[in-house]
Amino acid sequence: MNLQYLKYVIEIFRTGSITKAAENLYMAQPNLSAALRDMENEIGIKIFIRTTKGVVPTPEGKDFLTYAQSIIDQVEVLESHYSKQKISQINFCISSVRSSMIAEEMASYINGLSNNSGINIRLRECSPFEVINDVNEGFSEMGYLILPENQCEYFMKFLKDKKLCFEQIASSRARILIKKDHPLVNDPNITFAKLTPYIEVVHGDFRNPSLNEKDFNKLKKIQSSSPRKTVSVYDRGTLLNMLFKIHGSYLWSGITHPDVISRNDLIERFCEDTHVQVNEFIIFKGSLYDDENLGKLRKLIIDSRIKYSDD
Repeated sequence: MNLQYLKYVIEIFRTGSITKAAENLYMAQPNLSAALRDMENEIGIKIFIRTTKGVVPTPEGKDFLTYAQSIIDQVEVLESHYSKQKISQINFCISSVRSSMIAEEMASYINGLSNNSGINIRLRECSPFEVINDVNEGFSEMGYLILPENQCEYFMKFLKDKKLCFEQIASSRARILIKKDHPLVNDPNITFAKLTPYIEVVHGDFRNPSLNEKDFNKLKKIQSSSPRKTVSVYDRGTLLNMLFKIHGSYLWSGITHPDVISRNDLIERFCEDTHVQVNEFIIFKGSLYDDENLGKLRKLIIDSRIKYSDD
């Protein structure tokens, strides 16, 4: 299997377009299309399908691309390690559910790195199952999960079955985020019923929090007399933009970094109808202490949780 072809399909996936990928790779589109056909014939699957908006991976293609990216990453690490120049290179990937905390902490970590080091750090935001798969397949060295308390047992068993290590780093009460001009901002007792008229902005691939049975039944009873209003989005930037633009909207969250709250003119409030705890975990293979850089990042994350915890 040609490693260069793996780089080709990864670039096609990244751009969503064979034409654009060919431009970025400085090659003719027919040559790239031919290379893609050769790759598909060699492995016996269809990697991409054409749509009106470009190309998208097939289900089998998604699995192949995950393995392909992992192989390319490992080759880059190998090349870097045995480079004749022996330049210091910080190279790792973190897979994380969408979180303002981990993004701010990664930025803080990078700002503290030496200017003499080469840097190739990747932060991939995805669903909990994708986080686990990335770490399990070796695509990422560390994963970050945020789980409602009633889902922890299931996910912990899932991690143990895959022989992955995990470390709980924080636990906090679920709360809502609203703008400072929200109609409920001065209400001292926000409830499910009071939230019903307003639009909830949610992550499309993972809703947070997951209510316990008592709270869920209470919410279901309220919603039976008034239809639920939601807007689902799939990236953190759009999530915050919707919250900022849609009047009276709100979203459920764990701890949000104070800098993000300040920049977006937001405020955190608890809902009196639920006391669901949201737990945060770092997952990894082996030991993070074996890698000096990952060990430093782990310490920074834990110190940040202590600083911004509910206590």
